[in-house]
Amino acid sequence: MQSDKNKKILVQTAVIITVLFCAAVATNGLAIFYSGSDSYMSELIEDKRNLTHYVGGMMSSYKSIAWLLDYWLENYELIDTSRDFDNLQKYIQVPSNFLIHRKTVTPDEIENLLPDQQLLFAEYCYRELMANFDEVKTMLQPFILYCVRPLDNQENAAFVFFNAVDKENHDEFIKEQLGTIWSLDISKHPVIKSMYDSGQESDEFENVKVKKEEIVYGYMPLKVDGKILCHITAAFRWDDVKAAIYNSVISVEIKNALSLIIAGGVLMFLLYMLLLRPLAKVQSSVREFTRRKDSASIVDDLETIKSKNEIGRLADDVSLLAVTLDQYTEEATRLSADKARIATELSLAATIQEGILPRDFPNVKEFSLYASMRPAREVGGDFYDFFMIDDDHIALVIGDVSGKGISAALFMMTAKTVLKDCALSLDMPIQNIVREVNDKLCEGNEAMLFVTLWFGIMTISTGEINYVNAGHEYPALRRNGKNFEIVEDIHARPLAILQNLVFSAGKINLQSGDTIFLYTDGVIEANNHDEELFGEGGLVETLNKNSDAAPKELEAAVLNSLNEFSGSVSQFDDITMLCLKYLGK
Repeated sequence: MQSDKNKKILVQTAVIITVLFCAAVATNGLAIFYSGSDSYMSELIEDKRNLTHYVGGMMSSYKSIAWLLDYWLENYELIDTSRDFDNLQKYIQVPSNFLIHRKTVTPDEIENLLPDQQLLFAEYCYRELMANFDEVKTMLQPFILYCVRPLDNQENAAFVFFNAVDKENHDEFIKEQLGTIWSLDISKHPVIKSMYDSGQESDEFENVKVKKEEIVYGYMPLKVDGKILCHITAAFRWDDVKAAIYNSVISVEIKNALSLIIAGGVLMFLLYMLLLRPLAKVQSSVREFTRRKDSASIVDDLETIKSKNEIGRLADDVSLLAVTLDQYTEEATRLSADKARIATELSLAATIQEGILPRDFPNVKEFSLYASMRPAREVGGDFYDFFMIDDDHIALVIGDVSGKGISAALFMMTAKTVLKDCALSLDMPIQNIVREVNDKLCEGNEAMLFVTLWFGIMTISTGEINYVNAGHEYPALRRNGKNFEIVEDIHARPLAILQNLVFSAGKINLQSGDTIFLYTDGVIEANNHDEELFGEGGLVETLNKNSDAAPKELEAAVLNSLNEFSGSVSQFDDITMLCLKYLGK
């Protein structure tokens, strides 16, 4: 049964960690997607710039490029645009120095050639450029690479060259490429219009639908003597861009997911080894000791727990309690006095229990704190605690275990230790900490004990207290120098009754001079000879008579009032109080 419960805790913890890791992976994926999109678009802009600049540089390397552009578009029907350079015989008509130094030939020098020679020279330069463009296209692989020259009316443009990856899908562009007129209304293309108006290249892209396919276009002007002669366009498939981004995100996410899975496995292993297994060992040892009363076996079992945290200290305390009880049991047996033996055991347990409750009260300028516990028998089920979470947060605890005697005292020790360990080790809202404590106390609770609890964490610098009330008495609060009053706010079921309970958190904001007074039901349920209860009314009346007293004196005043009210009637229940007066910064 215990193994099944430990496995259940492990599974619950694994589910929580898995949900957190999935959220982390999803959040990280979105961040990578958006940053990857920006990065890839920057790379796309750089690729467009490099490609168009390279092509523009090849064209502008011809000193006569302006003359060549005019000639190509005016005589496009006469120019052989094939890339086949096997037959170069016809170019011998052109003077050899023109072909050798073709990039430095000036328009004036070309005008001195015969018309047939001019045609062959222009054709040779065009075919050479096209061959170079094919090579660039193969290396850099844009989807489309072309050059157009707007006509005077800027509503049409003429192609200088065009190159596409899949020409079958773009046959409307490539029929008679050189000189083909294309309807291009620049006024409907803001990026192109801005480029021609400003004379400057733009890093902006245009998205255009071409046969149900989205294409991204980038442009660069080719200028000679400050005048734009034409513009070069590099186009890319948007689906290819998105695919590259998605592939990048998926690759990184897979690596991140594997890393998180490994980290989660390590975390689960550490959680099991450092917390769940030692705690289960303590609980099983306590049950075994309760059954067998054999301190040697429980000490041997608990010595295997090497934890240096609260669980390790709990194991030491339980071992000490078991050994001490055994020692006094043997002593009582030797004396053959059952009554003396029981009294001795209970006295020792009371001493141990008293030693577990903190007695070193903080001496700080921000607040004054005091707490006390007076059991109805030698040992009791009431407890209080306070401890620092960090430099600016202090935990305040008061609780009441059902039942009396040793069983209640042992359960009180377990509840106090588990609560402190969870509060210090779990970085989560206070209501979730209480839920974890409740689930752990439910495990192995064969005696069906339960505990009422008021647990708060105060921010010292502000006086704000976030708290959970699990079936405990409502606190008394004094604000702004006025009278004390009972604050009836949130209230939940006690701990260790049912697992998976959901708790709600409340909030109290203390100002300088405000006081909060916490207590167990032994205070308000004290009775007198007439069977009358001291009640909340008696408590509030006593608090208001001594409202300006320090916490220690205020608790003493309440005890005096209880003694006067009860008279000779024996104390029926444990009386525990915790009082804090906030003094501010």
